[in-house]
Amino acid sequence: MEVAPGPLEKVQAPATSLLQTAQRTRAANRNKQKLILGTAVTSFHNVTIWVYEKAMRLLGYEVQVISQYPHEKLYPMFTGHEGIAGGCKTEGCEELCEENGLGLTSPCVDFVVDSNIPINHAKWLEDYTNLFSSVGTAFSTFYISLFTPEYSKFRTLTEAAKAPNVSKTIIGFKTGVENDCASFYCPVCGTGELDYITEPPLGNAGFTYTAYRCDEFSEEMNKRLAKKEEFIALMWMPSAWLFKFPTMRQIDLQNYTYQIKPNSGKALIRNAARYKFSPKAQSLLQAIYVGQDSVQDMDGWAHGWGSEGALCPYLSFNNVCAEEAAQKWINENQNNLTTGEHGVWPMFFW
Repeated sequence: MEVAPGPLEKVQAPATSLLQTAQRTRAANRNKQKLILGTAVTSFHNVTIWVYEKAMRLLGYEVQVISQYPHEKLYPMFTGHEGIAGGCKTEGCEELCEENGLGLTSPCVDFVVDSNIPINHAKWLEDYTNLFSSVGTAFSTFYISLFTPEYSKFRTLTEAAKAPNVSKTIIGFKTGVENDCASFYCPVCGTGELDYITEPPLGNAGFTYTAYRCDEFSEEMNKRLAKKEEFIALMWMPSAWLFKFPTMRQIDLQNYTYQIKPNSGKALIRNAARYKFSPKAQSLLQAIYVGQDSVQDMDGWAHGWGSEGALCPYLSFNNVCAEEAAQKWINENQNNLTTGEHGVWPMFFW
């Protein structure tokens, strides 16, 4: 015989009831802590972090993105180390944490993407691997390298050094806010101090390096391509430059290749902040894979290159439309209910 509940007993709603489901969702959201996601100021990093930001928001999290600092300041906010060497007042760049409303304490960034490891960003991360874990891959294969137009008659450093018609001036771009080019922040791109430029076979064959402001670099590229000139440019893959100039091809760096590869865009979570991410959130961080081509597309759109032009009213080489480009990529990768075509974006959430 069933006994009716007493006046102080609660009647439990069925586990599948909409009421209980709604109650659990509201309770879970109340318990969620704000997530601090970070990435370096360079635009291809920026477009990527906004994909992760929008994914976390769909799970009900409040999210803050920190994306305005160069690598040497951003990573100390993630690990708590190397800040003074990067120009901060303290080892963890606590003053920058405070500047972003996170208190005068470091580390203050919970998650970073896309960290180009094991090569490019190792100087800020390799000694502190006990503090974080790699939980995903935003895209594979990132490298800074030399590129030449597809019509050039050389494809390797050795061939370039002997090419009779190649320009001996390798071109690149000055970077950073001071040169109105934060979107292509890259310390070595301003100087060209790279072994595959300064050492043989190019270094002893009369080749020199000249860096231009980003707007001037774009003009130089257009001019040289229009003239069908054989030349060499320092760029990276994936980047908006290769979106804008898709006929450029990487030169085989031969014995210097070990200096640029293997190198992927990884997603890293700070171990001490892992508790802030639910199992579902951690699974989603692992599931997201944007891919090299998509990152390059977003980077191009963020700079206003493509059929739609500028995606935001504040576009400049210092402040690109990164969030808008990420949203455009998400929109284009939804399931198409009209055609029945499946998109990439919904699959991350399964």
